[in-house]
Amino acid sequence: MIRRKDFYDVSENNRLDSVQIPFWLLNDQLEREELTRQLALMRGQGIKNTIAHARSGYIGKYLGSDFFDSIDVIVSEKNKHQEKLWLYDEFDWPSGTCNGELTKKEEYREHFLNFETHFLQAGEVYQIHLSSVDLLCVCSFSSDGRSENLLKEKYIQYDGTYAYALKYMALEPVEIVVVTLCVDPYALCGRRSINYLDAECTRAFINAVYEKYYYRYSEEFGKTITAVFNDESRFCNPYPWCMDFPEEFFKRKGYNILTELAYLVRDDKKSARIRMDYFQVVSELFQQNYWKVLYDWCEEHQVQLCAHLLGEETLASQVRYSGDLLCQFRYIHVPCVDHLAKGIGSQNIKFVSSAARSYGRKLLACEAFGGSGNELTMQEQRRMLCWMVHQGVNLLINHAYYYSLREERAQDWPPSQFFQWEYWEKTSQLNAMLRRLYLCIANGKRICDVIIVMPTESFWADYVGDQRYKNGYYDCGPRIAGNWAKELDKQLQFLMAQLQMKNVDFQILHRDALENFEVIDGTIRNKLTGEYAPACICPNGWCVNDKMQKFLNKFENQGGLLIKQTDINDTVLTEIRKRTPLPFQTDDGCLQASISNPYYGDVIHDPYLHNGEDVRGVLFMRIEKEGDLWIYFVNFDNTNRELQLSTEYCLECWDPWTGEITECVRDEKGQTAVCLPAGYGTLVRYISEK
Repeated sequence: MIRRKDFYDVSENNRLDSVQIPFWLLNDQLEREELTRQLALMRGQGIKNTIAHARSGYIGKYLGSDFFDSIDVIVSEKNKHQEKLWLYDEFDWPSGTCNGELTKKEEYREHFLNFETHFLQAGEVYQIHLSSVDLLCVCSFSSDGRSENLLKEKYIQYDGTYAYALKYMALEPVEIVVVTLCVDPYALCGRRSINYLDAECTRAFINAVYEKYYYRYSEEFGKTITAVFNDESRFCNPYPWCMDFPEEFFKRKGYNILTELAYLVRDDKKSARIRMDYFQVVSELFQQNYWKVLYDWCEEHQVQLCAHLLGEETLASQVRYSGDLLCQFRYIHVPCVDHLAKGIGSQNIKFVSSAARSYGRKLLACEAFGGSGNELTMQEQRRMLCWMVHQGVNLLINHAYYYSLREERAQDWPPSQFFQWEYWEKTSQLNAMLRRLYLCIANGKRICDVIIVMPTESFWADYVGDQRYKNGYYDCGPRIAGNWAKELDKQLQFLMAQLQMKNVDFQILHRDALENFEVIDGTIRNKLTGEYAPACICPNGWCVNDKMQKFLNKFENQGGLLIKQTDINDTVLTEIRKRTPLPFQTDDGCLQASISNPYYGDVIHDPYLHNGEDVRGVLFMRIEKEGDLWIYFVNFDNTNRELQLSTEYCLECWDPWTGEITECVRDEKGQTAVCLPAGYGTLVRYISEK
């Protein structure tokens, strides 16, 4: 039971120090006195834990003696005040290259497939010199669907100049698909692109960064140093590869992928299966050879791995940058999501919160406010944060606290929310709000109305990556190729937005976490969290694997509500509410919201900037904790709202911003008035005794 005194006075509760852990950008010449002063400033506002983040603008050698002298000062101060330090495992981002040192070796850079298509008329010749490219596959396709593998002895000739060449004369009109293995030049994308599919590259990254920290601070690991942050690991190119990919593919799928590579970019009968198999193996190698290797090292050295990946916002971007984003969180202790700029209403946090819960993780971090601009106000920050908490976040990672704003440093994804910020002196109140929300909500069971089956495999079947785009193209990126892939991505975005606007709480069920769920009495139950849902959405046309299909059949046979459409109309909503009734009645109009941007269109972004997105109206979530029911109402309007709730329970309003607790009065008609302040959330506690 949460005591009222503990709710009001949260600043000295050390168990709540981990609710806010900002990036501290070490981006200039570092001085002992200034490091100590800045840590004291954080401490004065309730910020006890910090992520030391080496960043552009730093003067000195990354991981050199001067750098570690500064980390010595930070570790010493943290020890002195019994605070915690997280390590950032890279210089800038994405993680994996040790500031580009590892990728100086070409064998460590990302390997990827390149596809070229040539059209020949009868009698025309295609020729390619084998010594000039790393050739993996050459196939011809006739108009009636016949195909031929051209990497055969009869087409390979010695020409006396280039040693050997493939030479093929078309006997009829054909399409030639040539697949080569490529590596980007270091000076372009190669510097920041490690081969995440290769475990040897991951071990090299660990030796270059993790082991250096451990060598110097081994006695602090698991004590003062408690976690490592990994930032924005992602594929640069749409078709990643590694040298043992054919062998790993054969182990999993039982056939030779080299002879089938051309089908990845074609629209043939067997293309869907080849694409599904390819992207599944890519996802599994990313998971096993990168994330699991990092995870195991962290486990062995008594620290946690916290990470966010690129492109969490949509199904399409998740496939583009990770193959299968959600399954990567199996080997991440503290899942994290990025949210750039100051709009709200996207689905990125809901995706990652679902992954976190599917693996039983208790914390969900959000790297927030980067790119919001120097005009960001405390009211805007509070409003955004309340939305993030509603989505499932319980750990805030501010982007960022800047050591220096000198010269170009001030333009590095501002604002600094540190002592340079106009609202810095109010930070302690925001920190207290986070602590109160964590106290009441964290480790409770979130009431879920419906499960959505994640249609990743369906998307794989029709997805063709655009090789012209790599990273950093903002809002002018590639369009989704494939009509079904485009439609599927659109359906999922609108479905999730529609459920949120109707205050139907949901989680995503994805294939890799299915083992953590079971069907009991017509409900889908998470075995790790105890949370359950009596309804599931898996529309007709969304293909699932055999295990998932058997699972859904069992659920439906036991009387579970299996919804086979994406339109959540009033009839469907009524059926859902019958199975998870609300503990109150009110005017439905007060319990809906609007989302200004429910769909990103058929374009993949890097990164997604959320400026211009917004939510209006009221959202809520329900949490069962220690025998009580808590409802977190968030009013996103610019004016205060008053809800008239019909309920048999006694209600209390716990204001996380002020710490005040008030008893709600029921009138003679049985209505209880609940006031919702503009722009932030209110906790309503249902007293167990009616």
